[in-house]
Amino acid sequence: MVMYQPLKATLSRLLPALLPVALLCSCGIFTPRQSQTPEGNSTSDPLNFSELVTGTSYQFASLQFENLFAGNDSQYFDYNSGLFTKTALIQRLNQIVTAYNHIQVHWTGITSISNSPDSVTLTVAKYTIVLNTGNSSSSTASDSGGPVNFYLVQNSGWHIIFWQENTPKAASASFFSPIFGQ
Repeated sequence: MVMYQPLKATLSRLLPALLPVALLCSCGIFTPRQSQTPEGNSTSDPLNFSELVTGTSYQFASLQFENLFAGNDSQYFDYNSGLFTKTALIQRLNQIVTAYNHIQVHWTGITSISNSPDSVTLTVAKYTIVLNTGNSSSSTASDSGGPVNFYLVQNSGWHIIFWQENTPKAASASFFSPIFGQ
């Protein structure tokens, strides 16, 4: 029995320290898991924003709408519908991507003007939108607009700080406008 006393004393000191370690290891917190898909448009480019900077030295930091657009102030202006916040714009873009999961947007006639080392204006002469819901029975419709200005800023990669639709006196709001169809 004398031989068990030191063992018992050692175990009584180690048990309080080992118990939390054993519990943490058994709860699964350290087990590898599948990564979760981010919300929103993920890393895909459903509205082809990467085409805006193709052939330039500029590259967007991210193509996720939340990260593509910088700041929280006004982000979108359409002469026919007014000024909208980043939140309203992103809601509309997500609505477009959800409704038309096979949408194609083509931005053409792009020119860039460097305003400063960390600020650029991109002018798009025209954009064309091809809508398709992916159903074989649905018809494909096409819409176009432009010119458009995108104002970019450099802050750990390039971001769109302002999007301006320059089609005054059109019949309705731009397809990208948060109030399109209302």
